[in-house]
Amino acid sequence: MQISRLTAERPEFQEVPLAQAWGEAGLPGSPPCTGPHLLLSPAAHGTDGFFCAVLERRG
Repeated sequence: MQISRLTAERPEFQEVPLAQAWGEAGLPGSPPCTGPHLLLSPAAHGTDGFFCAVLERRG
């Protein structure tokens, strides 16, 4: 919801889908989760809870 609000209030920013950002960063394999953002949880991934969204400022 925070990302949606930010992009609504600041249209110069757009979300970069996780799979696209993962590939552009040159990371191996595929992202550890599906969806537009990186969302990790202790139960599913054995990590601390973690959220990441990639935003890009339009020219």
